[in-house]
Amino acid sequence: MISSKLPKSFSLAVARAIAFAAIAGLGASAWAQDKPNIIIMIGDDVGYGDVGAFMGGGVRGAPTPNLDRMAAEGMKLTSFYAQPTCTPTRASLVTGRLPIRAGFTFPLFPTMPMGLVPDEITLAELLEPAGYHSAAFGKWHLGDQEVHLPHKQGFDEFWGFLYHADAYLYPTDRDWRTDSQVGRMMKFRGIVEGKKGEMGRDVEPIDAKRLETIDRDVTTHAVDYINARAKDAKPFLLYVGFSKAHYKNFPLPEFRGKSQSGDFGDALMELDYHSGVVLDAVRTAGIAEKTLVFWFSDNGPSYDTFPDCGYTPFRGAKGQTYEGGVRMPCIAWWPGKIKPGTSSDGIMTTMDIFATAAKLGGVEAPKDRPIDGHDQTAFLTTGAKSATDTVYYYLGDRLMAIRSGKWKAHFVTADNWPDGPMQEHSVPQLYDLMTDPREAKNLVYIKTWEVVQANLLLRAHLAELKRFPNRVLTPPM
Repeated sequence: MISSKLPKSFSLAVARAIAFAAIAGLGASAWAQDKPNIIIMIGDDVGYGDVGAFMGGGVRGAPTPNLDRMAAEGMKLTSFYAQPTCTPTRASLVTGRLPIRAGFTFPLFPTMPMGLVPDEITLAELLEPAGYHSAAFGKWHLGDQEVHLPHKQGFDEFWGFLYHADAYLYPTDRDWRTDSQVGRMMKFRGIVEGKKGEMGRDVEPIDAKRLETIDRDVTTHAVDYINARAKDAKPFLLYVGFSKAHYKNFPLPEFRGKSQSGDFGDALMELDYHSGVVLDAVRTAGIAEKTLVFWFSDNGPSYDTFPDCGYTPFRGAKGQTYEGGVRMPCIAWWPGKIKPGTSSDGIMTTMDIFATAAKLGGVEAPKDRPIDGHDQTAFLTTGAKSATDTVYYYLGDRLMAIRSGKWKAHFVTADNWPDGPMQEHSVPQLYDLMTDPREAKNLVYIKTWEVVQANLLLRAHLAELKRFPNRVLTPPM
């Protein structure tokens, strides 16, 4: 895999000045445009087959009426792609770039000196020149040092937590050793809050009991923010990262036992409820027609934690680049702009939200770095074709597969995560995702010419990596 550190020819201050100049784009005229609010809600480890509108819900013993209503009022995206794990997905969302470009290859752990660096341009920084106020509530997971936190990355305010849910349970494991190097080194930050221009503040620790209520409080912060910003003429960007339904699930007491599928089902019903509360706040505030809302999951289900896990009808799961690990349930909702009750199999990714937000905000995406997202405004609002038909599937720092149209070529596969061996294929495996979405029948010997197309895309992609080397985030030894 080709990667190296970014050139150091400009100082950080100069580089950021150039980037923000590119973002400003249309200048003062952008302020006069009618810009929508943008809300992004992210579920954790929810599979494609968990939400009712995507084959799950009551079928899984855990009805999701609020998300089903959102899908009925908006657009269901059936070929929406995230990354195989949570940190890379969040990096791709906030930068509009493949996570490897920013150096993210795996989920970050407490105390790691790695995270989102200042010269990456975030979604909040992208929209700031257009007058957007911004807030992030809930799971961040892009580094736990002060410089990595949302309020140091363009967001005006932050209240949330910094790791996957079960990380907070490590010290309670009976085999946890406080006298080991890891036990002495690993420090856990609980709930953190911060505002732009100020230092973050550690509010309270997180344990199993606090995990029960944390999404309730994330939702409260989101609703309060919506109510406050609805009275302001300026548009807003709101990022809401739920903890549910990542293992180990501790549902709110009022949801415990509500489903027929254990802790995960109970947590899924709670997640559906809180997602509905956020959407109801938009409706009640009278800003529905001025607000674009996305809801999706960050990666596929974690089958290693069965039965406390989600479900996907596709092959693979979390940590794999088969469809089950990366094809996510996604709903786009914008009354008056997105036709209700629609469904599309056009390709869209988390990175496209960045480019779409730039278009809607009347700003230009940075020109000094590759932006992998595509503007999907027309796709979402007019029924136009998707702006892309290509997906690059990464696992860690490896390019594993490429989708072009309905064809998906696997150059490398991993059937287990995180310890499964990588299998490199001298002849790529080829699947038709329209007739075989479970990737069961390798068609390489009867559709060989499609492998040539995949190889051409691979060559072009590797050539671009030479021109724009990936960042390397390497913890000191």
